[in-house]
Amino acid sequence: RERRPDRAIETNVEFWAAVILDFAEVPAHMMPAMFTCGRTAGWCAHILEQKRLGKLVRPAALYTGPEPRTPESVDGWVARNPS
Repeated sequence: RERRPDRAIETNVEFWAAVILDFAEVPAHMMPAMFTCGRTAGWCAHILEQKRLGKLVRPAALYTGPEPRTPESVDGWVARNPS
């Protein structure tokens, strides 16, 4: 991704994880290990999948899920009156 000095830095999951770990009083020097532990299972799954397929897996990063829906179309939705 091209560096954009005019754009603010986007927050990612590590930012919020660091906030939670700090609140839990986890020492700062332990945070990289905590992030790594949380990702190890996913890394292992990717390695096994790539080994099974015999090629590198490159995600397309295209959303293929259902179309957006309105709140009213969700079963159990009850609109609240702001008054």
